[in-house]
Amino acid sequence: MIGDSRSSVRVLLVGEHVFAEQQVPLVRLLEEQGYVVVHARTGGQAVQVARGLEADLILLDSALADLSWVDVCEVLQSELKVSHSVPILVVTRTNPTPEQRVTGLRAGVWDFVVYPPAPGEFAAKIATYAQAKRNVDVALAEGLLDPVTGLHSGPALARRARELGAVMARQ
Repeated sequence: MIGDSRSSVRVLLVGEHVFAEQQVPLVRLLEEQGYVVVHARTGGQAVQVARGLEADLILLDSALADLSWVDVCEVLQSELKVSHSVPILVVTRTNPTPEQRVTGLRAGVWDFVVYPPAPGEFAAKIATYAQAKRNVDVALAEGLLDPVTGLHSGPALARRARELGAVMARQ
């Protein structure tokens, strides 16, 4: 996804309870912001859907019926058809403990969202992560990142050196 339109941002919502029952459905918040929302009720469904969706962002309920959120993150990170640049956010009902945060980060989680979120903060957080994904996609498309290592390529380093040289020359 290289365009700027939010309508082209695909968000995969994973879970049953937090997305349907609560007073502030995340689906509604996302759709009001113009995102395309795809819903998977279980962790197993999420893996199947993610293989073909090319999601730009994944919101994962911390209380899944079939798998733990950690297992789902690890499976998604091991999937070749799911890019490592896809932000995965875990939706929890309480603030995660430091141990849960470390476990999540090791499993590939980018962040946690406490439910129900403040709508303004939630919208800004989702937009920021969608933009981060878009930036990585652009960098990969322009050959600025090595797709295997995720590190800057030779041409990218040369470009950045020119940019820094130009900045220094102006000062």
